[in-house]
Amino acid sequence: MDLAAVAPSLIIGVSGDANRAELGTAFALASRRLKTSSSAPFTIEQLTTALADLEGDLKTPRLRLRYRVPANPAVVDMDRVLEVKGERYDATNLPSDVAPLIALGADAEDLARLSLAAAVKALYAWRWESAADASRVCLRLSKEEDIRDEALNVLAATLLVGDEATKALDALRKAVEGEWNLVLQTNLAVIASEVSPATAIDHMSYLISGAEDSEHRRQAALIAVALWKRSQGEEKESDDEDDFDPPPRSVLDAIYDLVNSTDLTEEDFYDLGMFLARVDSDQLRETEIFRDRKSTRLNSSHVSESRMP
Repeated sequence: MDLAAVAPSLIIGVSGDANRAELGTAFALASRRLKTSSSAPFTIEQLTTALADLEGDLKTPRLRLRYRVPANPAVVDMDRVLEVKGERYDATNLPSDVAPLIALGADAEDLARLSLAAAVKALYAWRWESAADASRVCLRLSKEEDIRDEALNVLAATLLVGDEATKALDALRKAVEGEWNLVLQTNLAVIASEVSPATAIDHMSYLISGAEDSEHRRQAALIAVALWKRSQGEEKESDDEDDFDPPPRSVLDAIYDLVNSTDLTEEDFYDLGMFLARVDSDQLRETEIFRDRKSTRLNSSHVSESRMP
């Protein structure tokens, strides 16, 4: 898998939603690690390309298929401090064996959260093994779903950079079993589209129908379309959609359900309608979902397809 394409933030060592200042700081730290390491996993060219890609994301915001850590920033406190019997521990000095701290009365969930912060910090510093170990400690200690899901996300990232994408996919399958998280779902879809097209196809419809609100459903639909274009483009070795096989019926049905809702803006409605007109025209002619929203406007010249991925 091309890590630079799917996870530039892991190359820089920064959160997937970092701002420009945070990107600059992370790039400086990564460059410093590169200069002082005899076995750095990346080159300065890869760092520079990743930085440019992430800055481009900020300059022209749009939905992109990228692996992100954290998936749920609310559960990762990088500045978290835990005091046990007068000793202070943070993400930089937490011991790998936390059993003695539990024996001294430390709360398991508190240790789990600190282990998660340590895992993310190690991941950003390219210390994959330490990140994986801290993630596993978190998983052993925590019973909270959102904490465990993020630990699985970090663990999957370490497997991904270690060229074990299939195992990464398995970890993310566990992470998405419970509470909906669009970033986790996207992370799974990104990996699946590379290593297991069948899984990606099955997952696309869930991305749309399983979202918790209309905005997430809209974003998920755009992700599904982008994944379909990517997989078909690679399979057919063409950028021409006329060469592509149509999306799976489950995906098309999920998009029809979304378009049939009353939550979409007119612009989103027509963008998705134009997509259906291109890839599923026969079925579209038989449906009545556009009747109340003036379906004839689908062919008007002012409708733009620029927002589709």
